[in-house]
Amino acid sequence: EPVRFVKITAISAAAIEFAQTAAEIALSLVGVMSLFLGMLKIGEASGVIFALVKLVRPILRPLFPEVPADHPALGMIALN
Repeated sequence: EPVRFVKITAISAAAIEFAQTAAEIALSLVGVMSLFLGMLKIGEASGVIFALVKLVRPILRPLFPEVPADHPALGMIALN
């Protein structure tokens, strides 16, 4: 059976179009993630995260008994 180049051209055009869409989505997600991580650093520096950990410590201690009470991981767990 002969090779139909029309289908191959359509497939390659669709692949390029979806690659462009994927790149646009990735760039927008990088922006949102940068904003979130920046706010997280500000929260850490200002002590807001430590205050949040104090509030939710009674809930987190039974769930994560192996994590020390003053460990930074507890703050990240509390944010989730």
